Amino acid sequence: MSISQIMLFRSKPWKSVPLLVHHVDSAHPLQLLRTKRIYTRTAVFTAPKSFCVAIIQDITGPSLNKHLVLNILIHTQDIQTVVRRSKSVAVTAEVKCYLQNIVTFLRLHRAVDGGITPRATKYFDALITCLAPLHGLRFVTPSLVDLAARKVYPHRIVLTVPDRERSLQYGSDLAAVSAYLEGVTPESIVEDVIASVETPL
Repeated sequence: MSISQIMLFRSKPWKSVPLLVHHVDSAHPLQLLRTKRIYTRTAVFTAPKSFCVAIIQDITGPSLNKHLVLNILIHTQDIQTVVRRSKSVAVTAEVKCYLQNIVTFLRLHRAVDGGITPRATKYFDALITCLAPLHGLRFVTPSLVDLAARKVYPHRIVLTVPDRERSLQYGSDLAAVSAYLEGVTPESIVEDVIASVETPL
């Protein structure tokens, strides 16, 4: 199948906003994934920091090139195999506690205003058991929990604004809070939490 269109979205915690709909060949999605840019005859489109790609395929065209298939396409059989193997993955009580501590620390982080939902936690819990077989393991390690947190939460975290930051209730200065929040990103919050939570041995 050839690719007739590519749609570029800006990812938000609550919605996806289409930024670009463009007729392309099969080389464009791979170029976008590697460089975060699409070059056309008249312009250069730059992807935002957080984005997703929806590919619309034409069944009458030629097949996709192998590099694109290897980079972004996953066969149904592969997904089913990972899901089947994930059910036999062992998760110790210590690792489970580590996962829950990360969730708790994320919810209580002073720069987080929302996004750490029960659904996100469910996906977090499921992903750690799926990552184990992908890494050739039959058990979950703390490093896999860290990796799953980096995949599940950054695009879901809703950053707080200075006048809603919790410490203001206890007398913090608004200017100091604004300075603290300046430059804080969802990614830096996740890294801060991972560094703060004690890792099980």
